[in-house]
Amino acid sequence: DDKLLLIHQGGGVVMRIEKNIISRLDDSFATMHKFMGDLFVRKGQVYHFGGYGLWRTNNTMLKFYDGENQSRQWEEIISSNGFPNGLNKGISNFTSSTYDKENYYIFGGQSTYNGQKNYNSVLYNYNFNSDKWASLGKVNYSISSEDIVLNSENLFYIFNRTGVCILDLQESTFSKFNYSNDFSYNRLSSI
Repeated sequence: DDKLLLIHQGGGVVMRIEKNIISRLDDSFATMHKFMGDLFVRKGQVYHFGGYGLWRTNNTMLKFYDGENQSRQWEEIISSNGFPNGLNKGISNFTSSTYDKENYYIFGGQSTYNGQKNYNSVLYNYNFNSDKWASLGKVNYSISSEDIVLNSENLFYIFNRTGVCILDLQESTFSKFNYSNDFSYNRLSSI
């Protein structure tokens, strides 16, 4: 819509800027356990998945209800099948996600549990119609802290020091390309 929302990084507080007026929309509080989670808008509704806080990552999918006669709070969406192995300890530091009409896809990020960081190389999806999570499989690439993962619709791009990899959700393909002499990681990072 034409409104701009400001959402606290730790989760909870939602404010709207409209016609130079800032107003608070929510009746919740700053939860402080959704840092580095994934915020996205689907069909005009704001969602927040994962995040870090209180010394661990979480796997909670929240939806903000701000329509007429709604709670004006974040409410948890409970999946009908639980979480696939790997998401059970949560995920944060999202590098990229995307969604289509029915599915939400995540790739990259990391889980933190007892001070141990585990980078995610598995492609997961959540189906909004069935309320089910699924693991679509481990991608033939080990994510590291130096990788940059971006997406555009159905493609995930993984930039590293030697090249770029492309994960195509629609075609179910994974391609690797090395940088030429004209295009290097160091030159890209300095720009």
